Formats: sequence, C-alpha cells, structure tokens
Amino acid sequence: MPIVPVPSVSVDLTALLPYLEEKFKSWIGLDEESQAHAEWFKTLQASSLQLASVVRCVGMSEAIPFEDLYQPTRLVRRSLGVRRGEYSQLSRTERSFVLAEANRFREITIADLLKSREDASIFAGPGWGKTTFLHFLFRALLKTPDVLPVLITLRRTNALNDLEKVVQLGTDLNKQQQRDQLVLLVDGYDEVDPASRRRVSDALLKFQGLGLGRFYLTCRDFYEVSLITAPEVRILGFTQKDKYGFVSSFLKAFDSKLDPVKTVDDLQQRGFDDFLSHPLLLALACIVETTSHTNHPRSALRLLQRALDVLAYRWDDQKIIERHALTILDGRDRIELLKRIAFASGSPYMEDLRVRTLARQELSLMHFDRVDENRVLLETAQFYGILVPKDGGWEFVHRSLQDFLAAQYWVETGQFATEKKFSWNSRTAYGACLSRDATSIILQALDDDEARATLAEIFTNSPSFDLAAVSEKLIEYFAMPDRNEIYESDLGHYISGRLCSDFIRLADTRFLNRLAEYSSEDRTPLGDLLVAYCAIEIAHRRIRFDRVTYTTLLDRYRNEEFLFQVIEVDEVKLLQVRPLGF
Repeated sequence: MPIVPVPSVSVDLTALLPYLEEKFKSWIGLDEESQAHAEWFKTLQASSLQLASVVRCVGMSEAIPFEDLYQPTRLVRRSLGVRRGEYSQLSRTERSFVLAEANRFREITIADLLKSREDASIFAGPGWGKTTFLHFLFRALLKTPDVLPVLITLRRTNALNDLEKVVQLGTDLNKQQQRDQLVLLVDGYDEVDPASRRRVSDALLKFQGLGLGRFYLTCRDFYEVSLITAPEVRILGFTQKDKYGFVSSFLKAFDSKLDPVKTVDDLQQRGFDDFLSHPLLLALACIVETTSHTNHPRSALRLLQRALDVLAYRWDDQKIIERHALTILDGRDRIELLKRIAFASGSPYMEDLRVRTLARQELSLMHFDRVDENRVLLETAQFYGILVPKDGGWEFVHRSLQDFLAAQYWVETGQFATEKKFSWNSRTAYGACLSRDATSIILQALDDDEARATLAEIFTNSPSFDLAAVSEKLIEYFAMPDRNEIYESDLGHYISGRLCSDFIRLADTRFLNRLAEYSSEDRTPLGDLLVAYCAIEIAHRRIRFDRVTYTTLLDRYRNEEFLFQVIEVDEVKLLQVRPLGF
C-alpha cells in the first residue's frame, strides 16, 4: 500500500502513544519478552512525540508548537546522471546536451519521497531544517495505515543503543508473518563521532538486508555516509511564500509589531537575500531586524555575531529585566557565560552538574561569585533560548550557535593561536574565520583529506587570508591525482571538466576574482578549469568579474567567446561575465 503523508501538520500527538504502542505489539508479536520490549518502545516513542510536537528556535524563551512555525520543505533528489568515466566518451556537444537536459538533481514533493518506498540520505547545511523536516515526516507517518515510524535522534543519550535494538528486534522476527512496514527516521549522522557513525552505518546496512521497511537518515553537507547505498535527497531553501510565512510566525512568537512582508522585502532590498532562504539565518535576521536597520553582515558567521549581539543588548535596550530577573548580569555577561559552557563540550547536550560547575567558575571570574548559578542559567534560557533545560541537563538549541560561541572563547582566550593539531569541524572553521589571519589553517586543511567539510565552512564565512598563498596552494591541491578531470581542452576556445569538490565556489566574490587571475597566469588546462569554477559561480550570483580581473583574463584568453564548462554544474562564456560598461 502506498504511503501518503497526513494532509496537515496538525496532529494530536498526545493521543497517539497508546495507538503506537499497540502497533508495536502487533509488529513484534505477543509473549512475555515482548512486554518488556513494549515498555522500552513506549518510552522511546513518548520522547519522540515530545520532540516532534514543538520547534525550539533561537531567541525564543519557550518552544513553539510545530504547526505554528513549520513551512513546507522543498526537496531535490539526485538522478542517476552519467557515471564519471563515461563523460570522456562524449563529444563536447553531447556533454552540453547532457548538462542542459539532465540535471543531477530533480525537484520532488514530500509525497513523492514517501510513495517511493526507498531509503534516503537527506543532506543539507547547518540550520537548513533537517531535524524539523524529519519531525514532519514522523508526524506525517504516525497515523498512516500499515506503517510503524520510529524516530531516533542520535545526539540523545542511548540513541545508538535504541537504533541497534530496533534492528535486532527486526532480525528476530518471523519473516513469514504479515506486519506493518517499519520506517526508521534517524537524525544527525554528522553529530556523533566517527566510531558512532560506523555503528549507525552498520545498523542501517543490516536493516536494509532485513527488508522490513525503509529509513531516512539526515546528515550535514560534505560528510560521507559510509557503507550505505541510498538515494540522496537535499533540502532546498525557502520560497518567497515560505519566507513570508516563516517571518510572520516568527515575529508573532517574538512579540514584534513589524510587518512580515515589509520585513522580508526590506531585507532583500538591502542585499540580504542570500540569508533569507535559510531557516536558521532567517530567524537570526529577524532578531537583528527587530532592533537594527543598519548594513547587515556579508556572511553567516557575521550574521551569527550580529544576532548574538542583538540578543545580548536586547536585555538592556528592551528592558527584559521586567520579566522578573533576580540576577544582576547584563547581556554581555550572559553571552560570556555561554561561550565558556559552549567551549567545554563537543556535544550540544551536557549534564546538569557539569553546566552548573562551569557556570559557577565563570561567575566567580566575573566577580559574581555570590550570584546563584542556577538562577543565572534559567534566566539566560528564558531570555535568549540558546542554552535550554533538557532531560535533566542542558542543551544548545543548535550546534552552529554552540560552535560559534565556543570558537569565540577559543580565539579570545588565545588558545586557538597555540593549538598544535586541529580537529576538522565547524568549531575549527569558525575559529579560523574569527582569527586575524586564517592562512595557516587553510593551508593545513588543504594538506588533509579529512578537512574538506571544514574547508567548505571556512570559505563560506569570508575569512581573512593571504590571497597569493591560498591560491597557489589550491592549484597544488587540485593538481593531485584523482582531484581533477579534464574532458576536453583547447587553450584558445574552451575547457571542459570538473574537480573532485566544488568548495571553492563558496568563497567570497573578491577571492573568486583573484583566484581567476592566479589560475589563468600560466594558461594550463587545470588553471582554466579553476577559472571556469570562478566564472560560473560569478554568473550564478548574477554579478560580473571586476574590471581589473576581466581585463587580465581577456588579455590572457584573447577570446570573449571562450567557453568554460563544468560538468553537471553549468557553462558560461567569458563575455557573459564581462563588467557592465566595459
């Protein structure tokens, strides 16, 4: 029977627990041992129902009902395309046709995803709504006939054991008995350590072999999901309608009188459009917008900084102290406290004793040693909604915020500058971008195959670095075996190929201009391919090369019809990125 999602996000979750418990008993069978399993499953589902009932959003003192904020998620699914080795057999004309007519990703609806009865690995960047979307799927499947959904949130305590137990129970079932299809919704593959990821992969690989259902696994971009073969699905950004809907709901919950349509339009007119398709950054932009009408930051990291500043000074400027605050800390004090706590843990969730101990130590350093740390933590959660009470401990509502705060502490205390060996993660990326010169970190990352995701985050956030040194290192990096494929090259007319990764497209516009200049200097096929990535990204941003860069390129290529083609990305002629009025 095909699976069709519940038409509305409005679901009475509290009434579904007995129903799910009975479905599980039917699925597993009835005996004495099954009763113990049923109690475990009831506890697991009760926690999942609670998680899926609300959305926690930065800046909110309380969680928001799921249906009040959720906007429909747009998806694309990777098509089969053409295998890497087969492109060399195609002519330049054939490759252009493939590029134009068969994109690697096709947009699909949520109904398409659910009806396909296939597993899926769901990718998106930080803050793009992976967890929220998985919670929507869980809610949509709850009352679907012949389906038993199980939500596993990997960052939670015992989540791996729960996942493995579900799979083991499936292994012990009588395969001849007719039963509901099991749907595993596994959230946060990237949020656990490599050893735990291997356990997740092993469990899901075993589950695939059982043929009892399907899984949906979420993971951040640039992480490799090992062992598992599953269609790749990606989350798209908000449409204009979604932006208006999200901002309207957010501002209402934020108790703001701003007009949501005017707010979105104003942000777009001021060049802030890149952030508005991203749920987390859009929420942060809303926070900024409630108190500021100055120029907005040019990267996600700068937006995080600005939004956190707003949260800190919102304490004083908007007199949040009227909310019965009993401690004398101001906004900046509280942010400093959050930095210390964020730095102390690699996980968003921390035990209560650990958090209270860290808070007490930091308060003592700030000469607030007579202030009750429990009251400070509770008030900070109420006012900022960044670190909130959860399951007897404390949890940062989003890992990006925790990593940013931790990176600030790391850099400001001088520990980042003396670090000898870095872990390649978001915290290191933010630390590099917050430091005065990220050159050495970028060069180290380019020497390590495990650092690609970190490189992507560094380039995304417009760091300061030595343009010549990094450009030279990038050329060296992509010159290595298996890091570039040149399908066809004519130094006077065209270049066709692709690189092993396109993270350089995430760099800021100024660096793309300079990298194009450095890469074209010796006019090699690899250099031309790097220029192709720069030119295509410039065109995708609907801007042009600056006059100095274009003059340099025209002098070296001597042909404005020169064609830059990156397989499965796009193609552009040099004249299409010519500066206006040139």
